[in-house]
Amino acid sequence: AATFWQYRQGHPGTPAAAAAARAALAWLRHGKQDAEVIAKADTLAANDPVWEDVIDGLRQSAEATGEMDRFLAKTNWLLRESKDAKVRTAVKMSQARAYLNLNRLEEANALFRAAADENPGSSLARDAEDYLNEIADLNVGQRVPRFQAKAVDGRTISSDDFRGKVVLLNVWASW
Repeated sequence: AATFWQYRQGHPGTPAAAAAARAALAWLRHGKQDAEVIAKADTLAANDPVWEDVIDGLRQSAEATGEMDRFLAKTNWLLRESKDAKVRTAVKMSQARAYLNLNRLEEANALFRAAADENPGSSLARDAEDYLNEIADLNVGQRVPRFQAKAVDGRTISSDDFRGKVVLLNVWASW
């Protein structure tokens, strides 16, 4: 990580420097050097496009160190200063995920909506729509969304078949 970061500092503004920053911060996250991730992120300029790729790692480091106030201040600064739609979308997504993890659903919902609107059609916008659907339909205490499926024995089952019954749902996949 130190070598990558040193390379970044010696080659500012180049695509290789951005790749080096991504690698350095990823290695630091992998090594649970979360305070170092936060310190290095503090040196990045608001117009650095690497934010698009590193903001969620910063969120994870902030969660690991209890530095969520600092993270939210950093993301608010980025939203004020950055004009890059991709960066802004990534920042809004990461900030929304932070609020979701803090169980602040209204703020998370508003930011997921803003992320979807910021860069429509992008993969992050599609992810934001998925989170919005999850918040709307899949929270504890909400009714199970209606569904219909084929059972292993070939018969059709639906959520209506289980109304008023306790159900253990085991969802699995193989791909």
